[in-house]
Amino acid sequence: MVSTRGGPLLPPEGVGRPLRFLTLGSVSHQVAKGIAVLLAGAFLFAGLFVLPRPDIILTNPQYFPGECDPENETRIVTATFTLTNRGSGSGAMEVRLYADHITLSSDVLFEVPPRSSIRGTLSGIVHDCAQHTYSLSATHPSSGA
Repeated sequence: MVSTRGGPLLPPEGVGRPLRFLTLGSVSHQVAKGIAVLLAGAFLFAGLFVLPRPDIILTNPQYFPGECDPENETRIVTATFTLTNRGSGSGAMEVRLYADHITLSSDVLFEVPPRSSIRGTLSGIVHDCAQHTYSLSATHPSSGA
């Protein structure tokens, strides 16, 4: 408290007034911010849950190794499989064939309509006539290039 001779006691400058950074603004400004946050949440909800999206799985893989060609020591292996889209949007999967974890085919893109199944086939060449374990991988196509 500051005293002036003969005058009333006055508080120091700035005391008793709210600090500028503590004020929240007008009520209408706060309501507008709240509505903007609610609208952003609604759009996020629509993007995550309402828009049609694919849900594709690979099932029923079967492998058919061909006869060994003794002259070249090679055999052709064919794989068949089913891609099922359980989602409500169209989608695609890249499928690759392996023998003992070694790639036999490049990625092949298969388009799958919503709520449907398609049969796919891949083939590759094994460069020996030994026994192998075959497998398939299915991945979502990479975006951009």
